[in-house]
Amino acid sequence: MNFKLSIVGAIVSIALTGCNGSSDSVLDGVSSGATDSKLTYTLTGKISEGFSDGIMACVDLNSDLTCDDSDIVIESTNGTFTLKSESSSLLTKPIVVYGSNVNSVKLSNGYDFKLVSPASNEFGEGKVITVSAVSSLVFSTMNDANNPLLFSDAVKSVKQSLNTYISSDIDNIFEIELSDEAEKQKLNHFNANFVQYMKELDANGGFKSSLLKAGAEAEYVVKAFAANDKDAIAIVKNKIKNSTIKAFGSNDTGVTQHFVNGEMQVQASDEFPGQDADYGLDSFGKSGFNLVKIDNKGNELTQSAENWDCVKDLNTGLMWEVKVDDVTSPRDKARGYELKTATYTPNRNDHASATCSTDGNSDFCNTEQYVNYINTIKLCGNSDWRLPTANEQFDLLDLSESRTLPNTNLQTGMNLDFFPFVNGGDADLGWYWNTTRFTTNDPENLIYTSVDQAGGTVGDLFYGIDLCKSDKAVDEGDCYYENALLVRLVTE
Repeated sequence: MNFKLSIVGAIVSIALTGCNGSSDSVLDGVSSGATDSKLTYTLTGKISEGFSDGIMACVDLNSDLTCDDSDIVIESTNGTFTLKSESSSLLTKPIVVYGSNVNSVKLSNGYDFKLVSPASNEFGEGKVITVSAVSSLVFSTMNDANNPLLFSDAVKSVKQSLNTYISSDIDNIFEIELSDEAEKQKLNHFNANFVQYMKELDANGGFKSSLLKAGAEAEYVVKAFAANDKDAIAIVKNKIKNSTIKAFGSNDTGVTQHFVNGEMQVQASDEFPGQDADYGLDSFGKSGFNLVKIDNKGNELTQSAENWDCVKDLNTGLMWEVKVDDVTSPRDKARGYELKTATYTPNRNDHASATCSTDGNSDFCNTEQYVNYINTIKLCGNSDWRLPTANEQFDLLDLSESRTLPNTNLQTGMNLDFFPFVNGGDADLGWYWNTTRFTTNDPENLIYTSVDQAGGTVGDLFYGIDLCKSDKAVDEGDCYYENALLVRLVTE
């Protein structure tokens, strides 16, 4: 790595320009008397003086921390760039900047490192934003999967570490100017080691999850990187790699707007306080869901990946199976399984309702067979797949908006960008087997707790259907249903 270029490449200045230079938005190409004008938001930037290689900058609309076709992207060979959009997301989504150094191993897009920054609206109107190692660490601290901080608190936390381990003279952490040569060297070491770490994360396919976990170790990252202590650097990297994401217990609802005077709006209202959007993971103004696509070997993929087998929920630490659209596969989206567990054996009516009763594939009739199969093939590198609980199923539903399943009138709270093959099942309710049961007065019967994942409603929980332990006929002795449902497995 060319050390000088890597340091300069770690600092990219982004300026927001607007009407007369004082607004976050401009009206492009329309006269003051026009009636069909559209508000255009503009984000302009430049790379710091002395950096001669090309860059690619984007506003990361899909929050996968890469620049791809779904983002607002521009490349530049002269160090300057301007991004425009009619969507205010230009100002509310993270900024990603790729850079290049001479004689460095390149990423697949021709660049060799990337850095990130919190969204421009966090800095305030008209502020110049510096994308750097420091801004990346602030972003990581804000999005720490175990303890996310507000922007102001994240800045304070990172500033304290910089003051302790680099220089007590650092005030504005995004525009650091030092006169002491020893302190300059510490800052240079920190920047160079951080850039190298970002390169390693990208090369290993774990950029997003590792960056989010790094926030918990921000102080030790600054300490080790600034000291250029190879042993300490190796220790903190390994600690981040091996750390686990603590489950929150709930993904929150996904609701980020407030209901005021019959309409939904972003701003909270003193007249109608204490609404859902004021609390939990969604209270920062964006949905708190944090999902990552996983390939069949367990590697993280970008959000734009077209082929994946599982989805990792970074909030809860759970990994979910993704169904397939293939009637010959045991993982087919519409395949119904009878329930078989240590305490329940399917009756003849359950068996008659399972898909295996019509396609003749007796190897995949019940949930026990399916769980054993998925564990045997080690789907996504795991061999401890199981049926989820009703709470875990509910956690996965985003109640902020309903999505329509393709070729149906059914609504779902599942994110179809990650779980494209959701099915309504025989009852058009999107019921999938879980392990949550209630007993009844009849010792031979149990009640399955259903979670509506598709249908006319989303997120409703019911004392769903009777599980009859013996071969009673339907409607005989409190046995009202033959039971075969869909399956989506989960693992830790």
